[in-house]
Amino acid sequence: MNEIRFTVYGVAAGKGSATSFFSAKQGRTFTHSPKSTQSWERLVRVIAQEHVPAGGLVDGPVEMGLRFFLPKPKSAPKRRRTWPDRKPDLDKLVRAVLDALTGVIYTDDARVVRFEELSKDYGDPPRVEIVIRTIEEGVAGERARVSGGTDVRGLPEVRQETLSLFENPGQG
Repeated sequence: MNEIRFTVYGVAAGKGSATSFFSAKQGRTFTHSPKSTQSWERLVRVIAQEHVPAGGLVDGPVEMGLRFFLPKPKSAPKRRRTWPDRKPDLDKLVRAVLDALTGVIYTDDARVVRFEELSKDYGDPPRVEIVIRTIEEGVAGERARVSGGTDVRGLPEVRQETLSLFENPGQG
């Protein structure tokens, strides 16, 4: 498997904290996730099962792209750009998808080592677009450099002089 792409249509639900309770009758603790989260994860799993890698579950490093499109509230302005800067939180949307894909696409969500793209915006129809790519060992570790002293993401290179300040504090 090099790359898997698919779209799950529906209103994404974030994975909040599970509610725990102790049953004295059974002598153990139970956890419970909200029904909206359970049904969203179930939908993601069903769609993902159509894209299971031919070689079985991925058991190595992967990078992902997740683009969430949420329904725009009726109260939002029609003629001005608005951002979905309210609930659900992006990190909780991500957690729900990662957990749903565990055991379907990859062995554990800890296999995800990088996000190529991660965004939340308004869009019709509501959906999440998912891209999963395997990373070959030894290939992804190096960042390509471009002219002007920045890496490909536009971040400045750390100069050797700056590093030496941290290595030898008080000698500057």
